[in-house]
Amino acid sequence: MSKNQYENCHNFHSLVSKVFNSFADMKNFSDTLIEKKSDEASGAIFELLIDSARKNPKIKQIISDSYKATGNHIKEKIIEAQNNGLISQNYDAKTLAFSITAIMEGTMLIGFFNNYKDIEELGVKMTTLFFQIFPE
Repeated sequence: MSKNQYENCHNFHSLVSKVFNSFADMKNFSDTLIEKKSDEASGAIFELLIDSARKNPKIKQIISDSYKATGNHIKEKIIEAQNNGLISQNYDAKTLAFSITAIMEGTMLIGFFNNYKDIEELGVKMTTLFFQIFPE
């Protein structure tokens, strides 16, 4: 899902926009995957992933590889933006990519604990914040 989601992002700003405005899409994907029947079921995908990774090293590796691929794709777009003068070379691309991935995952986890209230609005606010930090 991550690979396809960010494949069509042609630059750092389109990627940031896609990342932070896809929170509702990820919630809907999670709910569909587990055939959500109630608000309590929304977090089941997190429980499933963590439990599966804990019990099965192969699944843990698949999840790890997915995070690495997402982080590498984001890092590539950051380096591209740095080469085009849109982002300062002072930022470590790998650390910034990790931070964006962590914010994305953390937002989804916190969203779960808050029953995803205002998740779409939060995505818009996060995009705005990143565009203020890294203007086009």
